[in-house]
Amino acid sequence: ITSISLSSEEWNVVYIILLLWLLCEVLFYVWYTKALAEAQAVNAPPHVSEQDRNLILDKMLVHAENYGMWRQVQGWFLTQDRERLLSPHEVGRDDLIELIAWAFFYKKREDLDEDELAWTHFAREKIGTEFGLDESLRPGRTGAVSVRHTLDQIRAIHRPLIFYGAIRLLDFFHGALLRVRGFQRGYHEGLRYWYRLPCQTHEPTEDIPSDPLIFFHGIGLGLLLYLPLLLRLTSPDQILFELPWIAMNPFAAIPSSTDYSRWVVEVLRKYEL
Repeated sequence: ITSISLSSEEWNVVYIILLLWLLCEVLFYVWYTKALAEAQAVNAPPHVSEQDRNLILDKMLVHAENYGMWRQVQGWFLTQDRERLLSPHEVGRDDLIELIAWAFFYKKREDLDEDELAWTHFAREKIGTEFGLDESLRPGRTGAVSVRHTLDQIRAIHRPLIFYGAIRLLDFFHGALLRVRGFQRGYHEGLRYWYRLPCQTHEPTEDIPSDPLIFFHGIGLGLLLYLPLLLRLTSPDQILFELPWIAMNPFAAIPSSTDYSRWVVEVLRKYEL
């Protein structure tokens, strides 16, 4: 076994590097606890007009005609330990009202005004009677826990700063690979994306499709997680949109859904798509 022999000056450099790294980790943990506390705060609920509520409810009812109403809501009810999904006979009618209050008003049931509460009961009765859920649901409450993302406590896991540094390093190599494959980096306001559009100047043929591939990644490591899939995509024209706030980037700014969708539309119009 070969031992590492360093001079005292070299050891001092190592100690300084370790001390600086430890300091960065401590500062990151302080920032993490502060950011988590701010994220736990409940924001004022947005106003949803009755027209918009009825539109969403009608879409649910149309979808339920083919797939059943319970399929619309089954994943939103959990046991107290949040380990298991509940079946209809384990959910109470008041539990469903609690979910509807959040889904359509972003509020707790007790925070609804008279008109909002009346509409919530109307929606519950419409769902229950037209699709037979009243026969399955129990009266009152059963202790079911409804998932309400904007009201529930955030369950976060602290990871060291070096972990996120490694993720950013992998992103760098992933970006280098995309550049080798002909992609370019694109920015538009708060939106980041990769694009490769070699066929825009050519007429569509059997070998060259007329429409490009538009890709959005899911929760995880961003586009990096989809690298095996991206390497197999044969479409020459591609736009790969990024959502860094769901891609292991704790420092990413989170835009509103309205802003993000508007940016995407503006990018597509920029390339006349």
